[in-house]
Amino acid sequence: MELSKRRESTTSEVNPSIFRRFPFSPKRKGSTTFSGRFQSRFIGQGYEFYSLREYQLGDDARKIHWKHYAKTDELNIREDVIESNIRMWVLQDLSASMDFGEKPILVSGFFAFIEHLLREGGNSMGAIGFSDRVHLFQRPTMISLNARKIQTLLQSKKTQETRETSISSACALLGKHAQPGDIVFIVSDFFLDEDLEKQLSSLALEQEVIPVIIRDPREYETMNNVRVSFQDMETSRSPGLLSPDALARYDQALRDICSRLRLDSLWINETSYSGAIKIIAEWLYRRNKS
Repeated sequence: MELSKRRESTTSEVNPSIFRRFPFSPKRKGSTTFSGRFQSRFIGQGYEFYSLREYQLGDDARKIHWKHYAKTDELNIREDVIESNIRMWVLQDLSASMDFGEKPILVSGFFAFIEHLLREGGNSMGAIGFSDRVHLFQRPTMISLNARKIQTLLQSKKTQETRETSISSACALLGKHAQPGDIVFIVSDFFLDEDLEKQLSSLALEQEVIPVIIRDPREYETMNNVRVSFQDMETSRSPGLLSPDALARYDQALRDICSRLRLDSLWINETSYSGAIKIIAEWLYRRNKS
């Protein structure tokens, strides 16, 4: 209830309807056979020319390339790229560090974007909630989903225990169910995962992986004259405070990983819902220009 009230109080500046101005398109071809708006890996009766092949008995005569026949006396069939809709996954970190500051509100802003993609029609979404293990698995479905319900379901699976963050188990499960060309959003602060580059690299061979890094700017503030005694929220070790300088170096390491793997990462480092919406809109604008 508190999160809902705080979210409603910050929606006046930037509305999710801004996403309509910046269409989202996959950067690699999908593998679904359902018709839609985006290129798939399947070849058949589509809209964009792919190649010509020799006519074979039983081929549809309507697909014969008659202009080519007039020039060469050879019967060839025109093959096109079939178009499909987006099949996407949201892998969300449910560990304790994702509750720091305004991170839950920033995640809500991201889900407003996901809800927009689902409203585009025909797009499907699966979800995996994880900490050091998988807490939720939802297969992608073609029906019209309410992204807020998925977010609520993920939140209900949040672990109350202090656990480390590791995407290994989530990636292993995803590898069994994902298809080539799927869009994979990984929503996390990405703390304490030593195998991160290896896991992302493995996924990126077949899927388009988009790391969504959630940061509350207050994580970078220097804590002067403060004496702390506590257990780290991720590891239960004491003490475990990551200094602002160390966090900045860690973020640079993350950026280097994304650069090496050519991942179009989305960094949401704000303190409000509307701020998150604005950052996502700016990211979409840059993505469409590149």
